[in-house]
Order: sequence, then structure tokens, then C-alpha cells
Amino acid sequence: MQSDVLPFTMYDSMNYSSVNDFGPPSGFAHRDAPVVQSRQEEPPIQQPQMQMQMQQQQQPQMQQQMQQQQPQMQQQQPQMQQQPQEGNDELIRQIYTKNDEISLGEAPMKIKGPDIGNYAQVSDLLYIGIAVLFVEVVVIFMVRFLPDIFGQSLNRWYDLFSLNAVIADVLIIVLGFVIARYIYTLVVKPKYGKGKWSPLMFTGVTVVTQLLHDLGFYYGVIQQVPQGQNMMMDVFKDYAAAGGAKILFGDSVMMIFSSLIAMLLKSQPTHVVASFGLLITYAIPYILFTKNKYSVLK
Repeated sequence: MQSDVLPFTMYDSMNYSSVNDFGPPSGFAHRDAPVVQSRQEEPPIQQPQMQMQMQQQQQPQMQQQMQQQQPQMQQQQPQMQQQPQEGNDELIRQIYTKNDEISLGEAPMKIKGPDIGNYAQVSDLLYIGIAVLFVEVVVIFMVRFLPDIFGQSLNRWYDLFSLNAVIADVLIIVLGFVIARYIYTLVVKPKYGKGKWSPLMFTGVTVVTQLLHDLGFYYGVIQQVPQGQNMMMDVFKDYAAAGGAKILFGDSVMMIFSSLIAMLLKSQPTHVVASFGLLITYAIPYILFTKNKYSVLK
């Protein structure tokens, strides 16, 4: 006799970890139970077709947005064309406004240079000293090779005192720079320069300082020393009588060029400054003993 119950597999229902044991065993089935056929799934829509449908739906919206943005783009186009020129102007403006520099006027009409006017920066005296020494060597060259222009008194000055004359010339100009640095830093820069470095103002201060020094030295020292008491003062008297106001002009030119060269040297590497100073010092003895028609050298 055939049983109504299909054969089944016996399972362990005493394991507390098996939650499925609360229901009928998976292997138990009744003969009359309806058979459920699995539903055949529909094939999914392919991805490219979905993308095309989305693009077709969004295309009218995109066209409408482009039509709305077109007037704005036409307005921005001239501004975009001006951006390269404005960028170049900004770059030029940044170049002329570096740290420790000031621009006089708007670009491209500018005068700039490193700050050598602060008396607290003692290291700047090295650049100033080498610059003054260079200007002195150039002057000696012109005095020796252009004697008709510079006259007999300057040739006698260098013939009689040689290196002593060079030391006196260089130190008197460097001393003028030292005084001018105090005046510029304490008076001119905060009051007239708005606290900013100005090469033009500083150079002007050096020229005024040198002119005042020359006048004070002539009337306060040279004129007060009797003739024959000091050989240098005697040569100075002859030189002042022969040169007159030209001496003031010459000293002013020396101060201007010394200031410009000192700023140029400060912007150079240290090895360039040292090499330049050694080269100038090396040339001094040779140019001092160059003869011309006014020479008193034997």
C-alpha cells in the first residue's frame, strides 16, 4: 500500500542556533501540494538604449539653457580678451614693488634699487665703499689721460700724495654717505617718503650733504690753515682757486654715481662684489704712477 507522505530526510531540530527549525523541514513535502513554477524573468533593458532615451529627453532642456547663456557669454568675451593684458600689467606691477624697493611713478617709468639708506645696516658700507673706490679710480684715469680738462692741481694732488690722496678722497665721500644715511632714515624717509625707500630721495640727500660738507670744509678748515703749514691744505687751496664751482659739480656727480653703483652692487652675489672690489684695488697703483705733461713724477 502506497503512503500519502513522501519520503523525507530527518534533520536535527534540537540545535538552538538553527532558526529555520521552527518551520516545516525543507525536505518535507505533501503529495497534493501545488507545484509552483518559477517565473521567467524579463530581460533587462540594455544600458545604451537607456542612455539614448535620457539624452533625447534632456536635449530640449540643454538647448534652452544654451540659448539663455549665449547673451552672457557674448558680454564676457571682451573681458576675457582683456585678461592677458591685465595679467601683464599686474606682473609688471609686482616686479616693480619688490621688498625693500619702491617705484617712483607708474610702470614702466620706474626708478628702483635696493635700500642702502638705513644707517643700521652697517653691511651696506661695504657696497658703498667699493662703489666710491670705483668712481675714484675712474676719476684718476680721466685725470691722467685727460690732463687738459682736469688741470694741473689734481695731477699734483695724486703725484704728491699717491695712495694717501686716494684714501682721503674715498673716506671723505664715504663719510658723506654715513651722514646722509642718518639724515635720510631719521628725517627724510618718515616725513617725506611715507616710510618707504626712495632711491631718488636718498641720492638727493647725499648730494646736498656733500655740497654742505664741501662748503663747510673749505671755509671752516682750508681757509683757516695758514699757507705752508700743511701740504695737503696748500694743494686744496690751489685746487679750489683753479676749479671754483666746478669742484662742487664734480663732487655731486661722484656722489650720484657712487649711490647708483652701490645699489647695483647690493643686488649682486657676494662673490661678484668681492671680485669687483679686488679688481679695482689692483688697478689703483698702476694708474697712480701714469705720467702726463703735468706730472711731477721722476
